[in-house]
Amino acid sequence: MEHDGANGDDRREQADDTRYPFVPLVHEHLDDEEAVARSRAFLETMRGRRTVRQFSTEPVPFEVIANAVSTAGTAPSGAHQQPWTFVVVSDPDVKRRIRAAAEEEEWDNYYRRMSEEWKAALRPLGTDWVKAHLTSSPSSSRLTVSSLTMRVGSVRSSTTTRPSPRASRSGSC
Repeated sequence: MEHDGANGDDRREQADDTRYPFVPLVHEHLDDEEAVARSRAFLETMRGRRTVRQFSTEPVPFEVIANAVSTAGTAPSGAHQQPWTFVVVSDPDVKRRIRAAAEEEEWDNYYRRMSEEWKAALRPLGTDWVKAHLTSSPSSSRLTVSSLTMRVGSVRSSTTTRPSPRASRSGSC
């Protein structure tokens, strides 16, 4: 398809492509009072959010996980195509391999990449390169970030030649 730049025929042609249906924004106009009230409520909700670093081992209904993933998949993206991949993992062996790959990356972060300032900011949180929640939670649901996906892929297809982070931890960095 060529872009003529004049009359938008190319956009209409793309809009007619049923593989990528256009989802229009439904805008609700609010009066000033309602807009301010909603913005205050949203601000209070956002002030209460926190990064979770403790995970329950209690199972949850799969529909809860499916709904969380479906909600995450509605995040805005170019052309409303949501080009991300979510993976829910319950197989213990796969979770172990994901954890090993994640911990190797995190060890590199803590001991080779992060500045001392960054590590000092993390210290009060009690976080480190060990990611026990990846094997202890009933299902691990993670957005597959390309670097982690590539790492997990390499773990799946071959063994790593890099030293184990656990073995390297006691040595000098």
